[in-house]
Amino acid sequence: MTPLVQGFSTTSYLGFNKNLLSYLGDDDNTFAQIFTALLPASLIFSPLFGMSLTKKGFAFTFGLLLFLGFTWSIVTLLPSLRLQLIAFLTFTNFRAMFYSAYFTFLAHTFGNRTFGSVNAMLATLVAFLAFMIGPCASFFQRHFGNLLGMSVLIITLMLPSSLMTFQLARHLSIYPSGDVRSQHQKHADQSQSGESRDICSEASA
Repeated sequence: MTPLVQGFSTTSYLGFNKNLLSYLGDDDNTFAQIFTALLPASLIFSPLFGMSLTKKGFAFTFGLLLFLGFTWSIVTLLPSLRLQLIAFLTFTNFRAMFYSAYFTFLAHTFGNRTFGSVNAMLATLVAFLAFMIGPCASFFQRHFGNLLGMSVLIITLMLPSSLMTFQLARHLSIYPSGDVRSQHQKHADQSQSGESRDICSEASA
C-alpha cells in the first residue's frame, strides 16, 4: 500500500503545485520556476539515501520518508509562498529517496525472479490511481475554490502508511535477515574476516 500512496502523492503534487502557487500569489511564476530548478537538487544528498538504507535499514528509511512526506504536504497548507521553499526541498528529497528505497526493498524482499513482476503490478496500480488525480483536483476546485484539499487527502492517505512502517519495524526486529542492513553488515564482516586472514597469512609467511 505504501508504494501506491507515495506514488499517488508525488504525481499529485507535481500536477497541482503550479495551481497551488498561483493561488498563493505566484502570479509571475517565480516560485514555480524555483520548484522546477530544485527538482534535481536531490542529487546532492543521494549518498545519504544509500547510507540510510545500509546503516539504518528499511524501517528507519521508510520512517524518514514519512517524515519528509508529512513535512512537505503540511507546508502546502500554509498560506505563505516563502514557506513553500521548505516544501520544495523536502519534496525533491522525498521523491528521490522514495524511489531509491522502493526499488531496493523490492529487490531485496522478492529477489531477481519476481522483482519485475511485482514492480510491474505496482506500477500498473499507481497508473490507475493517477487517473483519479484529475477528478479529485476538479472536485476540490469546484467545491472549495482551491486545491488545498489535495494536500489534506495526501496527508490522510499517509496515515495508514505510518502504521505499516511500525509493523515493518516490528517484523524486521524479529526477522533481521529481511533487512538490507543485515546483508550489508554480513558482507562487511566477511570482507573484514578475509582481510584478517590475509594479514595472518602474510605474517606467518
